[in-house]
Parts: sequence; C-alpha cells; structure tokens
Amino acid sequence: MLEPAVGHVGTIVVSATKGLERDTLFRASEIVDQELKHVRVAVLSGPSFASEVARELPTAVCIASRDRSVVEVVQADFKSSYLRLYGTDDVIGVEIGG
Repeated sequence: MLEPAVGHVGTIVVSATKGLERDTLFRASEIVDQELKHVRVAVLSGPSFASEVARELPTAVCIASRDRSVVEVVQADFKSSYLRLYGTDDVIGVEIGG
C-alpha cells in the first residue's frame, strides 16, 4: 500500500474524463479519490481538440485541483510553446462544465 506523501506533492493523477458514474453520479475525480487513497487529483479540460494539440497549434486548457501545489506541478510539466494551462481550484466547474 502507498504511504501518504510527506513534504512533497507525491503522485498526481490527471483526469480528462467527462461524465458521471451511472449509479452513484460521482465525477471521475471523486472515484479516483475513493479508489486511490494516497494520490492527488487534477482535472484537465478544454476547450481544445486533441488533433490541434498533436499538430502543436496554440491551445489553452484548464487544470483544476483543490491543492494549489498540484496545479503548479501540472502546469509546469504540461506547459510548452503551444500549450498553456490556466489553473483554478474549481474542480467541479472544470469537470462538469469543461
């Protein structure tokens, strides 16, 4: 079993999943939180098209997490000359409205 991260961000799961679980109406990030106890979750959403990112066209997306340090790590790891990530703590808004 994984031990909780101490003094650093630790494992981050970035979810780009839309929709709700049929029976529970849980969002994907809620399921990840329940199933993977010692990871931190971020949610990624457009507006964007994978084909545009693949062609390295200028694209902006949102990255959300309740933990600001997670947002900062994902922004740094995903950022490129053509991809900008705008950070927020509005996980529900990004996951549902994105």
